[in-house]
Amino acid sequence: MLEMEQSIIRHDIASRSDAPLRPVGVVFGRLDDKIRVVSAAKPRSKGWSILLAFIAAGALIYRFRPEPVPISPDAVRLPVLAVLIFDNLNEKPEMDFLANAFTRETIAKIGQISSGAFDVIAYNSVETYRKTRKTLHQIGRELGVDYVLEGGARREGDELQLTVHLIRVSDQSRLWEETYVRSLADGFQIQNQMIEKLAPTFNLQVTPADLEALNRGGTNSARAREMYFVAVDLCDKGAETLKKCVGSLEAALKADPKYPRAHAALAAALLRPGGDPKAAEKHVRQALAVTDAIPQAHIVLGLLTGDETEFRKAIALNRSEADAFLEYARFLLEKNRLAEATAQVQRALDLDPFSVDATVMFARISIAAKLYDRGIAQLEKAVGMDRNNPDIRFYLGAAYLARDKYDDAIREFQRAISFGPDVPEYLAALGEAYAAASRFDEAKAQLVQLQQLSKKRYVNPALIEKLAKNINRP
Repeated sequence: MLEMEQSIIRHDIASRSDAPLRPVGVVFGRLDDKIRVVSAAKPRSKGWSILLAFIAAGALIYRFRPEPVPISPDAVRLPVLAVLIFDNLNEKPEMDFLANAFTRETIAKIGQISSGAFDVIAYNSVETYRKTRKTLHQIGRELGVDYVLEGGARREGDELQLTVHLIRVSDQSRLWEETYVRSLADGFQIQNQMIEKLAPTFNLQVTPADLEALNRGGTNSARAREMYFVAVDLCDKGAETLKKCVGSLEAALKADPKYPRAHAALAAALLRPGGDPKAAEKHVRQALAVTDAIPQAHIVLGLLTGDETEFRKAIALNRSEADAFLEYARFLLEKNRLAEATAQVQRALDLDPFSVDATVMFARISIAAKLYDRGIAQLEKAVGMDRNNPDIRFYLGAAYLARDKYDDAIREFQRAISFGPDVPEYLAALGEAYAAASRFDEAKAQLVQLQQLSKKRYVNPALIEKLAKNINRP
């Protein structure tokens, strides 16, 4: 990276209304949290200063550097399992939360017990196939999976019934089918039995101690478990449900004050915009005081403390936790350890192939490694996943500008502004692109707009100063 005469780092975290909170599969400082970096470095090209914002966005200060988790590119491919979203057999929309949350928790627990014997696709990617008409063969090919676990959940009072079957994708054969009936509070036993049934397919030995370690994160309270499930579903719907998510988790903890998964989920929610990081740390430490076997708790603590070992602990606990690999890649990018970051983000994409955040992270790492065309290709792929995401448009514009593709850069910055009209960084970036293209009248118009905006809300002075300097540069 360039030696910078001066760096002005601003963390402006403003979640989009449609950004998922994900208290269980935790990712923070994500694409949907706008964290900007504005630099006064001397550029190598006209577009380089905007590129710095692209490759450096989302930094925390990290303190430790143990040896990285080894990921060999020549490692033998493991079998891959996809747990599809369980059908809501109650046929009542208000009960969708139960099937959704139970699926999510099942994916997390199966992933945690897989011990490197097989991989489990992330909830985010299997959610793409909710109520799909695609065949299992199509799903298997698109996700790159060998086995699919699917079924349906029904609730009758405090009783939960789950019917599941395991299918081998290659020949569509149903390997087994089981129906489990338990109380909602005792629902973790269904997951334990399911894991025991799955294990022989993957030549996996599961001991009672393994299952006990998973269960320590749970609760015996039906009320606490139900409110936790409600919260998980709410927190996945967007920033506008943050208060409801937090309220449901607080209700779960009122029913069981020691419920570790609820503490970890609440810590995750409280790290989001409008939350309380100090309270988040309190809750995550309460979770870890009961059990250190919750990967998401270690991710949260890593984000709070900047301790690399926490990301490594999360990965060691669950080699199928895509978010742990993604956040570790973010950490490594900030440390400019690009080869390691690439390995981690590729692993995240293996587990969550439809992740916009991992796709953008791969692009950012590629740009940092000066692999511009690969970075642009990844960003264009991300646009296909989320066409209306202003941050993707901003990053893509920055990448084009770094390649001196001014018309393309201007087009993407304009699109970013159309989705986020009052974001100072977008306005400044468009002005920089105009100036780089010698369209100085339009650049001056952007400068005036920034100055007017600064009278209504905070605008980093460096944005205005830098744009003015570039407009007046001989």
